[in-house]
Amino acid sequence: MTKKLEQVTLSGELTDADLTRAIDRLESGGTIHIEGVVRLSKQVVIHKALRLQGVNRDASWIVGEGLGFGLVLKGQGMRSLDRLSVAECGVKVQGGRFQASRCRFTHHAAGSGLHIKNKTRGRISQCEALGNFQGIVLAGASDMLVTFNRCHQNTDGIVFQDQARGAALKNDCRENSGHGVWVRGLARPILDEDFRPEPAPPREALEKSTEPVEEVDPLEELIARGSQEGTVTLQDIREAFNAYSLSPEVFDSLVERLAEEGIEVKPEED
Repeated sequence: MTKKLEQVTLSGELTDADLTRAIDRLESGGTIHIEGVVRLSKQVVIHKALRLQGVNRDASWIVGEGLGFGLVLKGQGMRSLDRLSVAECGVKVQGGRFQASRCRFTHHAAGSGLHIKNKTRGRISQCEALGNFQGIVLAGASDMLVTFNRCHQNTDGIVFQDQARGAALKNDCRENSGHGVWVRGLARPILDEDFRPEPAPPREALEKSTEPVEEVDPLEELIARGSQEGTVTLQDIREAFNAYSLSPEVFDSLVERLAEEGIEVKPEED
């Protein structure tokens, strides 16, 4: 039996066959580094817990013209996308835990750039969703923390539907032709006061997009600190998010997410 690897690196011009072989060689929880372009000719379904990691979203691509959802992540365990761009197709996540950080989901004109469903739980942070029908969709009974993302030039930026929960905080959802943030069905997310759903502006009123200065996600900084030290305090959380006037419900959600990362949140001393 071939020994499974903790890491596999894919470089240059690649195909779905290259990606599938790398997944097969990888042990559960391992990392595939993508340094180039993976061109999909068919949908790739991933049942394994893993991380797909790029160099940055301008240098590492997965492209799947006409495939609908080019990547489908199913099953339990943690799946992560980091510093990748997915173009001309979407990513669907069905169950387990999921994180996307500093990714780009673009030009899936017939569907959503990133579609989360079932009981998936996790985080989407500092990503871009550009030129899709819908940028980021939270569906089913998913529970996601969606922070510091940029969703422009879609029909709808971020959509919560079905019975989705979670929170959308400090996302830039301007310049979409429909909704910036749209809550429908029985979905009950927590929304930052600055990003409550608003009527969409007429298309002719939309201004030309400019590249923003990337903000630092305070939650990622807390996770980095907690991973090194093993703990954070409630005061650390308050100081990190002080500028954002978080509601008690959001504060509790942040504590839960830190605990899921294996980081102990120390109670305040009397």
